[in-house]
Amino acid sequence: MKSIIELKILQIGAFHAGTGRTPTNADALKVRLEGLNIHSICASYKLGGFRRAIDMAATLFRKRRRYSTVLIHVFSGNAYLWVLMSTLIAKKLGKRVVYWLHGGNLPSYSRRHPSLVKLGFGNADRIFAPSGYLKAAFADEYAVEILPYELEVKSYPYRKRTEISLRLLWLRAFNAGYNPLMAVRVVHRLAQRYPSVHLMMCGPDNGDGSFQATRRLAEKLGVSERIEMPGKVSKERIRELGQECDIFINTTNVDNTPVSVIEAMAMGMCVVSTNVGGIPYLISNERDALLVLPDDDEGMAEACSLLVSDEEFASRLSENARMASKKFEWGALAPVWESVLRETPE
Repeated sequence: MKSIIELKILQIGAFHAGTGRTPTNADALKVRLEGLNIHSICASYKLGGFRRAIDMAATLFRKRRRYSTVLIHVFSGNAYLWVLMSTLIAKKLGKRVVYWLHGGNLPSYSRRHPSLVKLGFGNADRIFAPSGYLKAAFADEYAVEILPYELEVKSYPYRKRTEISLRLLWLRAFNAGYNPLMAVRVVHRLAQRYPSVHLMMCGPDNGDGSFQATRRLAEKLGVSERIEMPGKVSKERIRELGQECDIFINTTNVDNTPVSVIEAMAMGMCVVSTNVGGIPYLISNERDALLVLPDDDEGMAEACSLLVSDEEFASRLSENARMASKKFEWGALAPVWESVLRETPE
């Protein structure tokens, strides 16, 4: 139900809608907030760090009479510099600042640059994290509250797995941090026992050479014919793959709250993931997924084998995964967002 009173806020982050790039959490939130009669001025749709930062600063000043709250999407690395810049400008203008933390690298960035992080976080009026992992990382110094990512669970067709095939799905960008080479090694191990194993590796090439390295390793290990790499796929295709494949493997070395894992859970896939970053806060080992050590291809292959050999156990994981995904539905999150953004500054 829409609120009667219209509200305008300023969102600072990376917006991709209409640029040809994959939409971000900021894009999704903008659309959802419209349904609450909360309209977002967004900065920035510009590509490139320098152009984006200039647009953010200009928007903060130019639109200053149209908003009282600034919602800043907080990332690490070079992106944190525009976070800090925007925070200081907003406070100078007397605006209320709300942080929403993103990215598994934020804790390590904070350890390397404590003064910069303190300057930004110390000026935020409220700080939210999408996972217990990021909350725990900053809870000793800041009052961090959990506000998860949203997923339209009902739009993902659910199939409870009662018979498990070794049709695997991997869904991330090809980036060294997501360790796609581990997925190839997992297939190589499984192929020695299960001739039918097949892996779909879907995601864009991030340009660090991981895509090419993955192809080379598959050829070297003799499993090229067992692995398809179609590149980036649409949401519609993801939903189809969620029906075609039974096991979702997440091989990442660093992570926060990956939407791809939540999507897999919503579709009832059996998830096998490395136990890194925010993953153990997102899923529970042997309840709704299986967790293995980072870069442990032997452990991940054994976990996949367990799912095939114990279909009753796999079926229970599948059902529990779907149930766990429902906490990310917008209906549960909308009242929290509305309360936060409509809060009157003291």
